[in-house]
Amino acid sequence: MWGIFEKKTRRRVKPEQLRPDGSKKDRGFLGPKKVHGGGVATEYSVGVPINGKEMDIPTLVPTLNKAERTIILKDVIPNRKKLPKSVVSKAAAHAKKRIKEGKSPFFDSRKDRKK
Repeated sequence: MWGIFEKKTRRRVKPEQLRPDGSKKDRGFLGPKKVHGGGVATEYSVGVPINGKEMDIPTLVPTLNKAERTIILKDVIPNRKKLPKSVVSKAAAHAKKRIKEGKSPFFDSRKDRKK
């Protein structure tokens, strides 16, 4: 379905290409990952308190181990399950570090380089 407008550019995009705040998703820290049952995920967001403010952060971050990535892609996303505490904790720590560096918690291909 087309017809949703990206917040910054006002271009038409698919709804799944936007974050809840209307900003356009990028390729994520881990790149596009296949989700069990079909589809692709680049960032899977969760709302958490960061510095006293509720904000969305990505959970597909480089600090996850293989088992955590597998759980998200094969169980959490396709079955709409709750994220494991270890994933939320690592994602929050990663976001806090980036925010402290003056960066967005989300990957930005214009500013971040793949490691």
